[in-house]
Amino acid sequence: MKRLKNSAMLYNLKFTQFENIRRSRNWLNDKENLLFVALIALLLIPLWTFKYFPSQDGPSHLDNANVVREYHAPDRIIFREYYTLNNNFGLNWLGYLILGGLMSIVPVTIAEKIFLSGYVIFLPVAFRGALRAIRPDSKFIGVMIFPFVYNYFLHMGFYNFLYGLVIFFFTFTYWLKHYESLTARNTLTLTILFILLYLCHPLSFLLAGAGLIAFAAGQIFLGGNRGRPADNPWKMVKKTVFPLFGALAPTFFLSGICFLSGMWFLTGRPGGALPRLSLPTLWGYLFTVEPLVSYQRQEAWCAIAMGWLFLLIIAYVLIFKPHHYQRNVLVGGFLPVVASYVLLYFIIPNTLNGADTSVRISLYIFLALLLWFAAQSYSSAMKGIIRTAATAIAVTFLVMHTFKYAELNKYLNEYLSGSALIKPNTTLLALNFSSGSRTPDGRELSLRIKPFLHAAGYIAAERKIVSLNNSHAWFVYFPTLFRHYLNPRKYIGKIESEPPEVEFLNYPLRTGKYVDYVLVWKMDEKYREHPVTQFINQQLAKGYRLIYTSPQRGFMKLYCRKGFREI
Repeated sequence: MKRLKNSAMLYNLKFTQFENIRRSRNWLNDKENLLFVALIALLLIPLWTFKYFPSQDGPSHLDNANVVREYHAPDRIIFREYYTLNNNFGLNWLGYLILGGLMSIVPVTIAEKIFLSGYVIFLPVAFRGALRAIRPDSKFIGVMIFPFVYNYFLHMGFYNFLYGLVIFFFTFTYWLKHYESLTARNTLTLTILFILLYLCHPLSFLLAGAGLIAFAAGQIFLGGNRGRPADNPWKMVKKTVFPLFGALAPTFFLSGICFLSGMWFLTGRPGGALPRLSLPTLWGYLFTVEPLVSYQRQEAWCAIAMGWLFLLIIAYVLIFKPHHYQRNVLVGGFLPVVASYVLLYFIIPNTLNGADTSVRISLYIFLALLLWFAAQSYSSAMKGIIRTAATAIAVTFLVMHTFKYAELNKYLNEYLSGSALIKPNTTLLALNFSSGSRTPDGRELSLRIKPFLHAAGYIAAERKIVSLNNSHAWFVYFPTLFRHYLNPRKYIGKIESEPPEVEFLNYPLRTGKYVDYVLVWKMDEKYREHPVTQFINQQLAKGYRLIYTSPQRGFMKLYCRKGFREI
């Protein structure tokens, strides 16, 4: 009997293994799956081909993650002298904690690559999970996410916001699977997802909450499970909306605390006016798919092509599938989501807790439209058009970005070429006379991104120094803050202007601390005779000596404070 039982167990084990192998083979034989995996693999190539990822704020994230990681280390007294950790544990923390953990086991640049690879992999995966929850046969729509992966915000280095996109889709997927039966356990899971969204970026939480509320309203009033408004709306409200608000409540409470402490803010103009973009500009951002344009004007053509693909799908659905609205439960839900994002897009000012708020919301409008597309049915020909067009646009973007990364890496290597001469536990002031920079023949290197603005963050993270250019430490919604009596924004001047309007030679008289190194990037003829430039040169001549000039083009010059012992 025991031998018979063991044989049965062995048979069940072998059968399970056979089934797993068969399913794996079936999955790999699916052309949609192969295309999906191939595109993810292609998107990873540029990240690992070049040493540096040329973003604007990315180096600042690495710098601050390193400060958080080593703040209490015995040999990092200088971090405790210049920085204080933000007591308001809330906004923008999640990415720093992940980066800090990675930097504990791998070098700085590798940590950034792993971190960004996680985003590149998980965004399409999370999106595809939402598609399966909406409609199992809509996975061909998954290819439409790939042109959005390498977006403007990735190149700006808004890493926390990007991971908010990933968690946004995980949140929507979980909601779609459980909104009709929100148990206490489901509500708790939603609460955790909302908190994670908030720790990435408050706008991601705001839009996810607004989207789910709009979806619930659509289900109740536009179409329930039978394709028509709910027979008992109040019952649906108690079963769906009340648990949703319960899941949102803890994060709203955390948001209120951060608001009262000044971590949420709206930057106004003189007279109290809030900066709003004009209606033509807002409509233009939508028609030109502004979140897809970063480095060069040619990218706009691919972005416009993506916009036309969206219009084609919308026209197809409205013309050929009008009956679909009456019988598909999810149509009634996703149209209100899109409408809620469009409404927020036009009413929220452009500087809610940071820059480019309108462009950020426009990205969510396109993502919500993709979810609405997934709720529709399509002919085989239309599926082929969508698949082919989205793949072609994604690959074209990838090729353009790869060539641009290669070009920018040549200049970043020059910018960082003398960093080994900088001693740990010192201070560095980087003066960028061309944050976006141009080639020696005057050609524009970058259209919207300034890859050299915060490039000193790489030096700070690798050499364990204080970068006085650490702009994240100037604001209250990041994890590190300059101590107010040492804040370089106050005691040195307009470090990020072009040319920089700074007075660093008197920094010791004002604060008791020294600027040990000054890095000057691309002081070209355009600014050489400028009064501000001449004042900088006078300070350098009086208090510093040149210790390094980059051999490539001479764009980078490194100065050391006189009286400071060199390596």
